[in-house]
Amino acid sequence: MENDFSNTEPVWTLLRKHVPEIASGLVTVLGIVREPGRRSALAVACRNERVDPVGAIVGNKGERVKRIVQELGNEKFDVIRWDESAERFTANLLAPLRPTETSFDAATREAKIIVAEHTGPLADLRLKSELLMRLTGWKLHIEVKDAA
Repeated sequence: MENDFSNTEPVWTLLRKHVPEIASGLVTVLGIVREPGRRSALAVACRNERVDPVGAIVGNKGERVKRIVQELGNEKFDVIRWDESAERFTANLLAPLRPTETSFDAATREAKIIVAEHTGPLADLRLKSELLMRLTGWKLHIEVKDAA
């Protein structure tokens, strides 16, 4: 089955419904990628440095994101802080993974990230890579190396 990354309208609707900072324009969603029924990932920003855009989506004790996830049928939901720097945005995107090596080639707009197996799960990084590509034009290559 092919992934449908264009089906983001339900996510937009729920964000406007449950996150007043989005409805008011205080927090901006710069991009959403989605695999319906499995996972959504979105990049957020805020012009006001005193407002945490990720925290605004998540809500107090996670209540906002819990409602959104529930209404999406328990779809996994990643909220990533946007950064104009491809390096910093990639680090935000991959958290909590901690790469052991990174290289960014501005000429080809490709990033190579090496992680050790023990750093955590690599599940669904393809979707996050799609978000990076859509927002920055950078292509992400992730390689896993044995820690031994």
